[in-house]
Amino acid sequence: MPDVSEGRIALVTGGAGQLGRHVVDRLLRDGIRAHVPVLDERETEDLRAHLGAEGSAVTFHPQSDLADPAAVKAVYRAIEEREGRSPDILLNLAGGFAGAPVEDTDPGTWDHL
Repeated sequence: MPDVSEGRIALVTGGAGQLGRHVVDRLLRDGIRAHVPVLDERETEDLRAHLGAEGSAVTFHPQSDLADPAAVKAVYRAIEEREGRSPDILLNLAGGFAGAPVEDTDPGTWDHL
């Protein structure tokens, strides 16, 4: 059976986070090229350290604040320019924690997360 993962492209928001780094690691082992937007160089360094030699296969998009719609478009365009096509996979692991029970979280907080 052919490997349907090989050669695929993934955009992984939150890919430098605790969960995200493990997801990126798995994608790379499955032959999927990962693109990870990051806010700062520390996130890039941390993910590269976690991945070891595999980290060189990740394309980082620095200073990408995905709360800004223009930054989202810029990352998407950069992937298309580098890969010659759109990503096949979107894994949205970015977000945060409201610090309150779901029923006590106001709509503005949900929009921010």
